[in-house]
Amino acid sequence: MKEVLATTCKDENEYIKAMAYKMSTKFQKYWGECNLLMSIAVVLDPRNKMTMIQFSFPIIYQELEATANVDRILSVLNELYVEYVQEYNSSVAEQNLQINAIESSSSSSINVVGKKNVLTSGRDLYDSFVRNVDTLQQPIKSNLQSYLEENVLIVEKGVEFNALDWWKANTLKYRILSIMARDILSIPITTVTSESTFSAGGRVIDPHRSKLSTETVQMLLCGADWVRVLHGIEATKSGLSSRMDVMDSTTDECATITVETQEDVGPA
Repeated sequence: MKEVLATTCKDENEYIKAMAYKMSTKFQKYWGECNLLMSIAVVLDPRNKMTMIQFSFPIIYQELEATANVDRILSVLNELYVEYVQEYNSSVAEQNLQINAIESSSSSSINVVGKKNVLTSGRDLYDSFVRNVDTLQQPIKSNLQSYLEENVLIVEKGVEFNALDWWKANTLKYRILSIMARDILSIPITTVTSESTFSAGGRVIDPHRSKLSTETVQMLLCGADWVRVLHGIEATKSGLSSRMDVMDSTTDECATITVETQEDVGPA
C-alpha cells in the first residue's frame, strides 16, 4: 500500500496526486512508527518469523530506521519472553510445593491394611522427581531461540492456516513460548471500534455540552441510533448529512429534557 501511495503521489493528474497525498498523510499517521505489538504478532506466526520483518522493514523505512526497528523488536521480544519464563517457573515451583506438601502429608499418615503399611508408590516419587528436574535444569536453547532458528512454515496456496491452532499443536515443544503466543495473537489489533466511539462522542460532547454526565451521553448516542432506525436512515455516505441532523436534533431534545428534569428536581 505504501508503494502504491508513493507512486500515485507522483501522478501527472493533479487531482489524483492531491488525493494520494492526503491518503499518504493518513497512512503515515498509523504506520509511520513501528507498531511493536503487530510486529511481535507477525514474528509469532510460524509462516513469517523474523524473515518477514527483515524483508518488509527495508521497504517501509529508511535503512538506518529499518535496522533500528529490527533490533528493537528483537530486544522487546526477548524481554517479553524472559518475563513469561519467570512467571512460568514461579507457577511451576508453587505447584511443586503444593504437590510435595500433599505427598509428605500422605506419606506421614500410614494406613494399616491387614498389617501392611500403604506408602506413596514409586511412580508418584518418580513423577515428583521429574517435575523437580524439569524446573531446575534449563535447556541449552530457549524456546524463543529454537523457534526463530527453525525455518519458516511453508503453507500451500489455498490451504487455510490458523496460527493459534499451530501453537496449540506445538505446546509440548514450546511450553513457555506457546503461552506467550496465545496471549499476543488473541489481542484484537484494530482500533476502528474505539476511534469510531470517540468520533461519535465528539458530535455529542461539543464545547457547549462538555459537562454532560456519562449516563446522558450514553442516552444521546442510543437515542440517535433509535431515531435513525425509526426513520429508516441507513448508514451510507448519501445519508451522512441526515444522520448528522438526526444526531443534532436528538441531542438538543435529550439535553432539553435533561435540563428540565434537573430544574424540576432541584438541587440535592
